[in-house]
Order: sequence, then C-alpha cells, then structure tokens
Amino acid sequence: MPVQLRPKFLFKNGSDIGAGSPFVSDALFEHAPTYIYHAAIRSNDTYMIVGGIRIVFDSTSELSAKLKDSIPEKSSFSVFYIN
Repeated sequence: MPVQLRPKFLFKNGSDIGAGSPFVSDALFEHAPTYIYHAAIRSNDTYMIVGGIRIVFDSTSELSAKLKDSIPEKSSFSVFYIN
C-alpha cells in the first residue's frame, strides 16, 4: 500500500474502510494511469486490520466504455478522450 494512503486506514472503523489512490501511473497496471482502491479487512471483535484487498481499475477499457455509453445513438456531437 502506498505510504500516503496508510493513515487513511489506521483511524477508520465501521463501514468506512477503504481509500482510493489518485489517478496516476502504477506498476500494477503496466505503468499506465489508473485508480487503485484499497480496503482493509478488520476483525469483527477488535477492528484490528487482519488483511486487505486491492482493486485495480482497468482505466483504459472502463473510461472508453463510459465515453461510448454517454453518446446517444443518434447524435450530432462527438466525445473525445485525449491521452
């Protein structure tokens, strides 16, 4: 977990257990820009962190799909993704 996100986990409890990264290049996504969501797994009785989950957002295909879905089928405008 990136050092800058660690404080977000140490003081959370209840249902608010995750933190997202900024949109930056990361080795987990072949050094392409992406979001990574980190979630702590806590014990039921002490809320101590006993594990974690990291989800890497496939930004290339997901953002492209969102742009395509935002264009009406019969439209007179265009949407562009500039990298």
